[in-house]
Amino acid sequence: MRVYVLVAVGLAIASCSVGPTTDQRHAEDAHRAHHNANYWIDRLDGCAGTHTETAIASVRTLEAIVMKNLDIGLSSSSAISPLSKRYALENFHDLYPMMFDTKVRLADSLAARDCKSEAAAIYQEVVNNYPGAVYSGYRDRAVLALAAQQP
Repeated sequence: MRVYVLVAVGLAIASCSVGPTTDQRHAEDAHRAHHNANYWIDRLDGCAGTHTETAIASVRTLEAIVMKNLDIGLSSSSAISPLSKRYALENFHDLYPMMFDTKVRLADSLAARDCKSEAAAIYQEVVNNYPGAVYSGYRDRAVLALAAQQP
């Protein structure tokens, strides 16, 4: 009986130390989504092409991971479970610029390809979903882009 308990405890300890934690996997998922988004943004194929839809989906995935793990609560929800607060605070604040730059880059790329309504929708999301001083630079950039699109 004692041997079985020791084996079970040993296996439990070994399983805890093997492989990345859930927190690490979420951070890796965010970096992978960032890479994918930039890859597809560079390959946009019109306003509604497959590459464009993939770029938009990758940006939304990145945003969902970062925002859910920072417990900010966007107007849309995701099924991604939150990380521990400590890990989120230590790691995901570094992903803010990456997330926003990628999202605004997508909108800028769409606008450059004359996909004005698609770009405007993304700029408007930035304006609507991110209040507060920490987001003011991104909001200002989105507001200026929206104003530039007005006839």
